[in-house]
Amino acid sequence: MQRGSEGQGDMDDRWCILRTGGARTLPLASALAAAGFEAWTPSEMVRRRVCRSRKATEARPAAIMPTFVFVRARHLADLHRILRLPSNPYPAFSLFRYLGDVVRVRDSEIERLRVVERRALPRAQRPSYQPGAGVRLSEGPYAGMSGVIQSSNGRRTMIAFGGWMTIEIETSTLPPDAVEQTQPITGAAALAA
Repeated sequence: MQRGSEGQGDMDDRWCILRTGGARTLPLASALAAAGFEAWTPSEMVRRRVCRSRKATEARPAAIMPTFVFVRARHLADLHRILRLPSNPYPAFSLFRYLGDVVRVRDSEIERLRVVERRALPRAQRPSYQPGAGVRLSEGPYAGMSGVIQSSNGRRTMIAFGGWMTIEIETSTLPPDAVEQTQPITGAAALAA
């Protein structure tokens, strides 16, 4: 958590937190994203019973952390401008503050929320990665290590590090940006390397 003024370079990896009513969480995140803000709130699909029906259900998005919406800190001046408008075009919100300053959190501080959101994905929507794709882990005991994906089934992913070590991790803990979007390396020698 960061307080005080920062340079523009520091704003690119920080998020400010907006507070709103529980029912307004998803509409606020959607409205801000549609207006060009980089806004996000962790959400999941929840099955709910259709009104007046015993068996019929439907899947609807639900906020994992109702009342909290994260917006990139570089949009802070625009958010202040919106709050000063006589008629706010977005669902009502306020900026989360601590000791008078707007709270800013780093990408790394909300990464665990992204993992929770990825774990909540239905099995059909979980990513599975191509064998041979390169991967660079950014956190955990293997942070900074580069490897090659040997297999992935959406739930578990097997990664080889230079042929001397192979680990199996939960796919939801692997951020999508950690997997290189290049042509997969093929061949037995390449996969072993």
